[in-house]
This record gives sequence, C-alpha cells and structure tokens, in this order.
Amino acid sequence: MTEKAYSNMLSLATKPAVPAQSDLSALRDLALSLKDAGQVEQALLLLKQLAISHPGDAEILRQSARLLNEQGRVLECLHTLLSLKTLNPATDFLIEEIRGAIDPTIQCFNQCIAAGNIEEAVQYAEVLAALLPGNA
Repeated sequence: MTEKAYSNMLSLATKPAVPAQSDLSALRDLALSLKDAGQVEQALLLLKQLAISHPGDAEILRQSARLLNEQGRVLECLHTLLSLKTLNPATDFLIEEIRGAIDPTIQCFNQCIAAGNIEEAVQYAEVLAALLPGNA
C-alpha cells in the first residue's frame, strides 16, 4: 500500500461519519416513523445525533422541537427553538413553531407559579421572551 493510500484510509477512519443529504432526509423520515411507532425516545435520540452531525440543518431542529413539545418537554422545546432562531431568525416556520409552544409554555409557567417554583417559572418566561420576534 502506498503512503498516500494509507494516509487517505487513515483520514477516512478518523473522520466521523456524516450522512449525505439524501441519507439525511431518509434519517429525518426514520425519526418520524419511530415517533409514529411510539418509539419517541429513539426518535429524539436520532434527531439529537443528526443535530450534532448537521448543526446547520433547521429541519432537524424543527422536528425535535415539535416532538419535544408534543411530549410535554416544553422547556427543552423552547431551547431547541432558540437554537433554530439562531440559525434562521426571520423565517415563517419559526413563528409557526413558536405559536405552537406558547400555550404549553403558559400552562407550565402557571403550574410552576402554583407550585411555588418561581425559579423554574422564570426560566419559561425568559426563554419564551427571547423567542418572540424583536428580542435577541
């Protein structure tokens, strides 16, 4: 084996595997299929790994936020939406996702207040405020 071939093989072995765009689309679809099959944690884990390997992919973050919101993991959803806002601050689908998270956020905020958990209630309020248009 030539030194160049060995060097190429070594560089391939040390690079993390990053799916191609068509594979990425199929993996996003797989996450949706897992969710539909009731394997929500596996779907979230797959989306988390995809977000790590494709940090600029807004659709991965959007799917993650929706799934977290559906599962009642509202604060995690809000933080995911903040990451999405960082990528694409002025997109219509971001506004749509924020709208979908407002009612659950208010419910969680009110539950925290009723339980006397003011610190957690403040977290909901701060993250939601940061998501609203015009706020950094």
